[in-house]
Amino acid sequence: TAEEEEALQVGVQRYGAGKWKNILRDPELQPKLISRSNIDLKVLLPPLFLY
Repeated sequence: TAEEEEALQVGVQRYGAGKWKNILRDPELQPKLISRSNIDLKVLLPPLFLY
């Protein structure tokens, strides 16, 4: 969803690409990414930066 994509972008800005578990553990981002795994984030990230 758009909310998940936004949360992922914020997480990458805070922790860096590849720090998927840190992003998922962030108390602000966790509720928005609750249904995602660290592998999901890794797969979702590249298309976000094509735009």
